[in-house]
Amino acid sequence: MPTSPNPNQYPPINTLKLKTSAKQIQPIMQQAQLLTEKIEGSDQFAHDLKNAAQLSKQDEVQKLISSAGVTAKFEAKYTPDNIRIVL
Repeated sequence: MPTSPNPNQYPPINTLKLKTSAKQIQPIMQQAQLLTEKIEGSDQFAHDLKNAAQLSKQDEVQKLISSAGVTAKFEAKYTPDNIRIVL
């Protein structure tokens, strides 16, 4: 029969690292939100981004992503049927 873990076997909870990480990721999440809102809110932007990716126009893909307000460093990788943007 399983027993409950001994509450004393784990160190005390320290949230400092977790809170620091959450604070550091906020600007990146805001950048991602800018981009996703632009894609969702503009049929023309979504079309242009997908088209540039399908045609392997790296400079155009980067220009479009930046035009959405993304100022963080990013890497865009794509195939004819998907696009992956890493901030």
